Amino acid sequence: MLLLVAVGGSAWLSDDSLITLRTVENCVQGHGLRWNAAERTMTYSHPLWCGLLFVPRLVTGELYFGTIALGGLLTLVTVAVMVRIHLAAAALLLAVMASSRAFVDFSTSGLENPLSHLLLVSLLAILRQRHRGVSKRAAVLFGLLVLTRHDLVWLGLPLLGCALWSRPRREWLIAALLAGGMVLAWLAFATIYYGSPWPTTAYAKAFRHELAGADLVMAGLKYALHLLYFDPVTALTIAVGIVVGCLRAPARLALPAIGCLLQLAYVIAVGGDFMAGRFFTPLFVVALWILGERISTHELRSATREFWLPIGAVVLALLGGAMRAEIPANFAVWRPPPLHSRWQVFDERAGYQELLGLWSPRRVELRPGLIDPVIAHHRQQAVAFGLAVGWFGLLGGPRLHVVDPYICDPLLVRLPVCRELGFRPGHYTRRIPEGYLESLAHGDNRIEHAGLRRYYDSLRVVLRAPIWSGARWRAVSELAIGSHDAGLFDYLATDYVDPPLRTVAGADLRRDVELGKPWFESGAELVYDGGVRIDFGQPQTVTRLAIALQQHDSYRVQLSRDGRVVRTLSLAGEPAADLSIAFLAGFDWREVDVAGLTFDAVIVRVTDAVDRVGAIAAVRVGG
Repeated sequence: MLLLVAVGGSAWLSDDSLITLRTVENCVQGHGLRWNAAERTMTYSHPLWCGLLFVPRLVTGELYFGTIALGGLLTLVTVAVMVRIHLAAAALLLAVMASSRAFVDFSTSGLENPLSHLLLVSLLAILRQRHRGVSKRAAVLFGLLVLTRHDLVWLGLPLLGCALWSRPRREWLIAALLAGGMVLAWLAFATIYYGSPWPTTAYAKAFRHELAGADLVMAGLKYALHLLYFDPVTALTIAVGIVVGCLRAPARLALPAIGCLLQLAYVIAVGGDFMAGRFFTPLFVVALWILGERISTHELRSATREFWLPIGAVVLALLGGAMRAEIPANFAVWRPPPLHSRWQVFDERAGYQELLGLWSPRRVELRPGLIDPVIAHHRQQAVAFGLAVGWFGLLGGPRLHVVDPYICDPLLVRLPVCRELGFRPGHYTRRIPEGYLESLAHGDNRIEHAGLRRYYDSLRVVLRAPIWSGARWRAVSELAIGSHDAGLFDYLATDYVDPPLRTVAGADLRRDVELGKPWFESGAELVYDGGVRIDFGQPQTVTRLAIALQQHDSYRVQLSRDGRVVRTLSLAGEPAADLSIAFLAGFDWREVDVAGLTFDAVIVRVTDAVDRVGAIAAVRVGG
């Protein structure tokens, strides 16, 4: 009962799950398996889970409740299988699961965890069987596990090896063909449809980040230590399960324990994640199974099973109830103080509970395309760049092109991490190339660096040209063999490291402007990391200077003469009341007192913006 209350009371959806749900919604609406409707981009790393999410969407016609129900149903089946096989330890297993923050939190959340839990338990259950056909079923389950999330291969391989233990070579070959064929079939489809077998998340987190291995391992160790602080029940269960499985255990327990060690090593090696506990739930399920197997065997005395295990179950149940003491009142789960500033690991459910929690009185309506009517009248492609891109993108609908600097944008994930913009495990920030946002808004390639522009020309063809066109497959091969890598590397060595100060003639900005239009409709100049220099051509001696800057953003303005700064000013903007439509904000005039100063240029840089990119629409001088 406590487990049902814990899972049901903590039901929610994470922002990352909304990224996949946007792909599902775009496909249902006829745009294909795409994150942004204009580009074939694979932003999900769990293809089987993505496919399964179509079921509640097509059955119910909505995304929120159906996705939560799917996660809850899979969790219920997982628990039922585990308890049915380990009846002698049922009370203790249920109490441990109810007391595990990570297991409860990610039993819903909209991420692939519930499906991976069920597949792991099903694969472990097969290890108890000895009849013919076990190896084929194990191979199929292993293939499905890898398709659920590719990096679960480290946890699943020892389980498959256990199922094939002492089997003839013929069964090994058949199992390899079954599992490998399933995975290769998906990779072939992804290569044809997306132009690459790998999702953008793989480029973002594994291929192109260029972070030192020692830094990743240190972040991974902090991620593991944070679990001990944040969720000691889960951490101790994993540790005890590994030890119990490795000490004088049969192969069907030792190999799963080895799989846990391999998966743990992998999680630490890649730097962990920013979601507390997310990557540890599959290990938790396997470790708990090992403990259930040990308890259910006759190795433990009956007195131990009949007296001490129920006592332990009651203690854990009380612990789980204390951790969630507020559930009867408002279904809000108690949380310890987060270690945000030190380790960048976050309690994701606590962060999104208010907006996306099932029982939250302030839960927002998760209706795809909610912002669509607001942007439908714009002539240019509406482009947004900001945080919480899953929620933002789903509400934006197919007319909105969302640029995500962490894991979704096909160009940015191919750039290395920009450390000065912040280092967050699993979500590494990239710098936006000058001209990239204008390219997305206006349709032509306006990237300023010549080498990167040639690289993006090929990538754009891969993403947007007809699937079977000759030009597209030439572009696919060019990217695969690195034909344009020289231009990319030149950009990384120059403008990416030291962003250029773009120069705009002051005469070009002396114009009337409709302040209410967003940047992609007004012809404004964007202010990237390097800033914008407004060149007046000759010294100006005026009393007033007004600059039309994007609302809600803050800027640093420097007046200079002959290359020397004569005054520096800070211009703060009013915070946006609604971040969901902040990208549609127009401009407001910012007055600068320049009495008694002579200058020939104004340098503008962004100091604070929702999307880290500002905009200038016009300049006025007078007096």
